[in-house]
Amino acid sequence: MAEQIDEHKLTAISPVDGRYGRLTAPLSPFFSEFALIKKRVEVELKFLLYLSESRLIRGFTQKEKAYLQKLISDFSLRDGLMVKKIENTTHHDVKAVEYFLREKFQKSSFKGTIPYLHIGLTSEDINNICWRCLAQEALIKVLLPELLSIHKNLRTFARTYRNLAMLGRTHGQAAIPTTMGKEVAVFSQRLEAQITSLKTLKFSAKFSGAVGGWNALCLVFPSVNLPAFSRRFVKSFGLEFHVLTTQIAPNDDIVELLQTLERINLVLINLNQDLWRYVSDGWLIQKSKAGQVGSSTMPQKVNPIDFENSEGNLFFANGIATTIVSKIAISRLQRDLSGSTVLRNLGVAFAHSLVGYLSLLKGLDNISPDKEKIVGELNSDWRILAEALQVILRKEGDTKAFEKVAALTKKGIWKQEDWREVVESFRLTAKSKNLLLKLRPEGYIGLSGKIVK
Repeated sequence: MAEQIDEHKLTAISPVDGRYGRLTAPLSPFFSEFALIKKRVEVELKFLLYLSESRLIRGFTQKEKAYLQKLISDFSLRDGLMVKKIENTTHHDVKAVEYFLREKFQKSSFKGTIPYLHIGLTSEDINNICWRCLAQEALIKVLLPELLSIHKNLRTFARTYRNLAMLGRTHGQAAIPTTMGKEVAVFSQRLEAQITSLKTLKFSAKFSGAVGGWNALCLVFPSVNLPAFSRRFVKSFGLEFHVLTTQIAPNDDIVELLQTLERINLVLINLNQDLWRYVSDGWLIQKSKAGQVGSSTMPQKVNPIDFENSEGNLFFANGIATTIVSKIAISRLQRDLSGSTVLRNLGVAFAHSLVGYLSLLKGLDNISPDKEKIVGELNSDWRILAEALQVILRKEGDTKAFEKVAALTKKGIWKQEDWREVVESFRLTAKSKNLLLKLRPEGYIGLSGKIVK
């Protein structure tokens, strides 16, 4: 069934909402404007509940608690539009949420509790919890599953082809044999290390007022151990707690998140480029889908577009991540707004990363090695065994082994018979000569196949 084209895809400015909207939709519950407003409502109402449970304001009945929970769970797009309408007047997004809740409370038993909404807090007490909760959820529910799928795919590929010998290249030139599986396993291992870093990343938030000193709350609740009080509230969201802050929490945790994603994306960019080269060399075959067009003028083309698309989106994601990191790590004095407007693009960095991951997975699902082509290339020039010859000569005491073999390689390509002739030209023990004469390019892989787990 053909995909229906949403008109919004044609009018959206950003490709993550337009062209790639179907792929990035899973991030909308975490990084849309609606998602942020809804999370603010949740934090504000949970703080009110917390005040009640801490016996700092009147106790709430079970019916009242259920009402507050329903305000959170049933928060709708219509509610979100009401908040935005209020913001048109306040020109302050968090204050608009407070006023929205005041309106909701006017005709309820919470009317007398209205003064305690947002009491003693600053916007960043709400926002810093929201951003960390949303980023953590998006990471766990959206990005990590795709990264784990890539890792699993790479491990399977590496194990399947760990003994498939192929020509290794250094500086783009023919070097010595390696295996297809081992080369892919390198990326699998690098990715695994960074996934572990993501899984162990801890997010931290503050909840201490306008300049981080609980100034207002000290006046309202003078007998309360406010650092302990705030710590318990922050930890209820699954976050660590910052005691010493300015108006904003140090953003080092979000910096660490983005820099870890940057490292992951660099690993996968490297993988995309290598797979692209293997496709270009004909070592990897791409499955061609019915109706797919590779070129507007060249009918024979089947382009490695999935790897190219992945590479491009991951580069762009890293560019955004670098910009966010360089800004949110700095804030003038106790706080300025420039970091806040930049942080709103956190979801864009996630979105381009997600497109990159999904494109890579699609590409991986469509490739398989052309073993005949790979072996043919491997055996096209036996000079790739020159290293083996010179080390055996060294072992037998020839101090000029490297130079002698190097001089012979300069004369041109070696075929199998040329290799035999070269080996026979040296004075070697019968054991060494027999070893070299039996050696073939596909057998000179060392431990490459064995070290792939």
